[in-house]
Amino acid sequence: MSRTAVDLPLYPGFEGPYSQGAAGGGILYTSGQLPFDPEAGRIVDGPVEAQVKMCMQNIERIVVSGGSNMDCVIRCCVFARRYADFQAVSRAYAEAFDEPYPARTFITVADLPEGVDVIIEAVAFVPESLPAQDD
Repeated sequence: MSRTAVDLPLYPGFEGPYSQGAAGGGILYTSGQLPFDPEAGRIVDGPVEAQVKMCMQNIERIVVSGGSNMDCVIRCCVFARRYADFQAVSRAYAEAFDEPYPARTFITVADLPEGVDVIIEAVAFVPESLPAQDD
């Protein structure tokens, strides 16, 4: 089994020894996704709900580029600066999935890069064949 990188130009100027996603053995892992809007070229400014939605959009871009889709996400980990944001994060997060929801961990941390309020990572399986996607 070998590791395959899934790299997208989501974060120009953010460099390091990592891939946006990595797949192997039918599983795809995303790196922690910042609420960075690649079209605007900046971090989403605004409430935590807007940041969560942008993180999830970036996760979806990586998962789809890796040959999967959001229905195949089986686990997420949310890193948040404030536990008080739990309900707001959960509402925005739920919009990215249909039931049954993936397993999820919610961890509060002292600090996050770029002053963001949330970073989210995901794990998805890569099916052997996917049904056609509607545009």
